[in-house]
Amino acid sequence: MTKFIIDPDITTAQTLDSSFYNDAAIFDLVREKIFTTTWQWTGALDDVKQNGSVVPREILPGLLNEPVMLARDEAAQLRCLSNVCTHRGNILVQEPCSKAKSLRCSYHGRRFDLTGKMLSMPEFSEAKNFPSVMDNLPEVPFSAWKNHGFAALCPSAPLEDFLAEVTQRLHWMPIETFVHDPKRDRNFLLEANWALYIENYLEGFHIPFVHPGLKSDGMPICSWHWPGRASRPLPFRLDQSTTASAWRPFIIGCSRT
Repeated sequence: MTKFIIDPDITTAQTLDSSFYNDAAIFDLVREKIFTTTWQWTGALDDVKQNGSVVPREILPGLLNEPVMLARDEAAQLRCLSNVCTHRGNILVQEPCSKAKSLRCSYHGRRFDLTGKMLSMPEFSEAKNFPSVMDNLPEVPFSAWKNHGFAALCPSAPLEDFLAEVTQRLHWMPIETFVHDPKRDRNFLLEANWALYIENYLEGFHIPFVHPGLKSDGMPICSWHWPGRASRPLPFRLDQSTTASAWRPFIIGCSRT
């Protein structure tokens, strides 16, 4: 199998081999090595603020398709649990619930508390060593950032490490107060490899540094707004001293004016 190397030195870096984009076996390997080890967004947390709240989620729909649930128990502890019954693989939670005391599988009646612990199952009261820890719902690594949830099947590092630079650069932006506006949603189905799309999306980032003649020196990037606050420009101007990594995080999580 081809070994892919991305040289950090731009003067010697080369385009990845085409097999990275069109080889099915490599795609499966990338899914395992990249997407299962990184944190995936599971949505805002407004619908799980109340004790007893349970909502179904899916980790990276269309690629990982891992059914999970967010459950806040009576002690106000929020967890991400597998949404698959440990008996016959039935999906447990189909719709959000704000006053759950426990979870009951609609297939054979297994009951779980909101920590994922199995409590009982009809007609199994005489079974020995049952239920065991193997019957509990697996807990999925989960972390919250500015009122948004993130889950990872096999995280390679804590979420805080992934978002440290973003947090540092966006400390002034009240992302936790942002409200989703469905009228601004846009969905596009692109028949392309995920990496090829991202590379094209990021194409514009190199222009100020590789093709400075295509921009006006010192041109502001844009301004942003959030509910209840006035618009403000980004806290710097784009010039030759501004590195690409310094302004990339500003595309995250805002509504553009």
